[in-house]
Amino acid sequence: MLNDISALDGLLSEIRGSSDNCAIIEDGIDRLPDDPADTFISLYRLLSYTDTSRPYGFASVQLRATRLMELGIWNSAEKDEYFIISDRHSATPIPLMLSNEGIDIVAVYASLVEQLAIAHSNEKGLVELPYRDNGKDVILLAARPHPSDWILVRALPVEALSRPYQRNYLVTAFVCFALLAFLLWLVGYIAERISRPIRQLSTDISEIGLRNMSLPNGHDRYTTKELAALDEAFRHMLERLDQSIAVEMQAYMRALQAQMNPHFLYNTLSVIIASSETFGDDKTASMCTKLTSMLRYISGINRDTVTLAEEIEHTRNYLDLMKERYEHLFSYEIITDEQVLKAAMPRVVVQPLAENCFTHGFHNEPPWHIRIEAQSDGENWLLRVLDNGVGSTIEQLATLDEQVSEYLHDIAGHYQELSLGGMGLINTLLRLTLMLGEPVRYHIANRPDGGLAIEIGGRIYDPSINL
Repeated sequence: MLNDISALDGLLSEIRGSSDNCAIIEDGIDRLPDDPADTFISLYRLLSYTDTSRPYGFASVQLRATRLMELGIWNSAEKDEYFIISDRHSATPIPLMLSNEGIDIVAVYASLVEQLAIAHSNEKGLVELPYRDNGKDVILLAARPHPSDWILVRALPVEALSRPYQRNYLVTAFVCFALLAFLLWLVGYIAERISRPIRQLSTDISEIGLRNMSLPNGHDRYTTKELAALDEAFRHMLERLDQSIAVEMQAYMRALQAQMNPHFLYNTLSVIIASSETFGDDKTASMCTKLTSMLRYISGINRDTVTLAEEIEHTRNYLDLMKERYEHLFSYEIITDEQVLKAAMPRVVVQPLAENCFTHGFHNEPPWHIRIEAQSDGENWLLRVLDNGVGSTIEQLATLDEQVSEYLHDIAGHYQELSLGGMGLINTLLRLTLMLGEPVRYHIANRPDGGLAIEIGGRIYDPSINL
């Protein structure tokens, strides 16, 4: 009980100044002491009539300060982080309750009071103050709880603040590591699926040889359209290569055969020539001489190209023999520029075009006539073969154009069908295309006055390159 009238007046004034007519005061005096070292607090509430503000007494409850630690306002596991400072009626701090013994009350009191005053002026109730406790960094969080005049302080270790972040960092690092491991596995899996068929294709290609020019079936082993397209491209390339090798082998065999067969003919013709000259048959000797020159020209393989002059000479021999056969029923003329005679071209180009006139053109009544013209503009040559035969129908010309397009598009695929007789124009165009490495000019049409006109041409090829 308070017996000091002045103390009662002061208490009354303090209670009336509170919003809920109560006050919490550290007493420090135990009315029924069990331990003189205990600190007590007293809770006072003003007693008055409901219809008047005149007080008629106080209600007081006294309890030990340590009972505050039993309240549920903080976690029991963190009680050592809290302490209470009382600065009532004194400029010296009074540790009302101190569970954290490492805090120097005197050192932090002035700073806390100053910071609380600043916070109060800014209408803030909580302040923060850094502190070092026994070599550890802590953050002091302080506030004045109403209706007391105490300072409630929590000493929160910095490591406690960083602990959740550390846990988050570890979780994030683990998730990132797991994601990275998954991505590496996924990349490896995709790379394996892509590279496995490529390695298999590479193995299959390495086993390709002259006797094995095909890939094993296995379109279902490819997982993407691009790899399937690559496999299809290799198969198509091998088919074309196989055809090209077959063509080359057949051409080589034919070349060897062409070298062997003419020798017997040369010897036989030489005997006929000698016999004709002995018995004075100059005409027969001349015919055999021209035929021998034609055979030697056709079978010669020492050069890949010849000049147009040599081609004209070979064709002239052929036409002379045909004139000997048909006599006055057939005539021909050859008109050439001097410059165009040096143009290079494959062997046996002009003669098959002249032979076509007899094979396909001269089905009408004689006399028959063939005119051969060759001219040059300095960079290109042009050859015309004109006859006075029956010509061709529009359907035949269209079919010929279609055949020429097909053969030029796929030379290797149609090689078996080529021959020197019967397809002279197509044979000539294909060989010129192979030599020049580009399409050649050609045109075929009926002449207005009857017969057929064939034109072929190309750029002038330097014979010194291959001769």
